[in-house]
Amino acid sequence: MEPKNEEEMKTIVGKIEGKKKGFNLFMSMFNWYNEKYLHSSFISMMLSLDERYLKLFIEEIKKNDDKGNFCVEDFCKCDVFPNINDHAEKLNIDILITSKTTNKVIIIENKTFAKDRIVDGNPQLLGYGKKIIESAEFKNIRDEKNIYYVYLSLRGVFPSEKEEFKDKNLITISYDKNIRNWIKKCSGLETDDFKRSLMQQYLDMIDIALPAVKDILDLKRLVAGNLDDAFSMYTSEENKDVDFKDAMKHVMWHTIDDFITDLIKKMARIEGITFNIPISNGEYQINKTDLHQKITRMAHKQAGKADVQFNYKGESYNICFSSKGIELSIDGGKAKMIDDLSGINFCNFKCRKTFDMINKDEANIEIEKVIDKIKSKLNITE
Repeated sequence: MEPKNEEEMKTIVGKIEGKKKGFNLFMSMFNWYNEKYLHSSFISMMLSLDERYLKLFIEEIKKNDDKGNFCVEDFCKCDVFPNINDHAEKLNIDILITSKTTNKVIIIENKTFAKDRIVDGNPQLLGYGKKIIESAEFKNIRDEKNIYYVYLSLRGVFPSEKEEFKDKNLITISYDKNIRNWIKKCSGLETDDFKRSLMQQYLDMIDIALPAVKDILDLKRLVAGNLDDAFSMYTSEENKDVDFKDAMKHVMWHTIDDFITDLIKKMARIEGITFNIPISNGEYQINKTDLHQKITRMAHKQAGKADVQFNYKGESYNICFSSKGIELSIDGGKAKMIDDLSGINFCNFKCRKTFDMINKDEANIEIEKVIDKIKSKLNITE
C-alpha cells in the first residue's frame, strides 16, 4: 500500500476507534444494545432531572415533525416515566411524556436493534396508544390526535408497519443526530463537573457505536482501492492493529447493506418482480428496521442471516444471505431451498471472495451473476 494511503487509513481508523481508549462507565457496565437499562433509563433520567433538558429534547422532536402538528408549547410542563424517583415503565412504554397543561402525550419507542413487536394486535407504538386511551390512569387522553408516536432508532428509520401510521402523529428521531445534538446541548448548560462527565461518556459511547458515516465510507473507499494489502492486514495474525480490525466491522456492515440494496434495485427492473418493501423518492429500499439487526449480527458477530422476500407470478420467494452463501427458496410455511445463487458468505470476510465485495465493481459483477441465476431458475427472459 502506498505510504499516503496507509497514512490516510490510519487517520480514518483513529477517528472511528479513537474514543475507545480510557475508561467509560457505560461501556463497562452495559452492552450497547441494551435498550431498556442503558439508553431508555439514561434518557428518561436526563429528562426528569432538569426541565431545561426536557425542553431541549422536545425541541429536538419538533425538528423532525414533517406534518407540522407538533407544538413545543404543549409540553412546557411535563411528567416523564420512568424518572429519577420512579424507575418503572408505564404500560410497558419505553419513555412516556405527559403534558401537565394539555391533554397530550408523547410515546417513545426505543429501538437499537430489536425487532418491532405486536401489542394487542397492533404495531407496537399503536398498541401503546390504544392502552393509553383505554387506561383509567390517563382518562384525560381519549383522542388519538393528542398522541405523538416517536420512534427512536440508531439512524432514524421508520417502524416496520409504516403504512399503519398514515393518519397518525408519527415522528422518527435518531441517536446519530437527535440524541447526539440533545446531549451536547445539555452538557453545554450543565455546571456540575460530574454530570457533565457522565454526559460526555455517553456521547463517547455513541461515537464509538455510531461513527460518522463519512469516515466509514472513506475507509471503505481506501480498502476497496487496496484490496490485496487491506486483506493481508485484516487476516494476518501477526498484525496487532486491533483498531483497524474493529473499524472494519463498520465497513462490512455497509458492504452487506450496499450489496443487498443494489441487488434489490436491479431486480426491481425485471418485469414481474415485486417487493413488499417501502419506496422512497421512486427507489426501492430495504425495510431497515428489520434488516439492521440482522446485518449488524452478520458484520459484528459473524453469525446469523438476512432475508429478502419478493414475488413473481403469484409465487413468493426468499433470498437468504447466510454462512451457506446466497440461496433462493420458495417462501412459505417452511422455506424450501431451490438454488444456490452464490458462494459469497457475508459472515466471513476472511474469505477473499467475500472481502472483495467491499469493492463496488467486484460486487456488481457478483450481483449480475446472482440475477442471471434467478432469471434462469424462474424462466425469466428479457
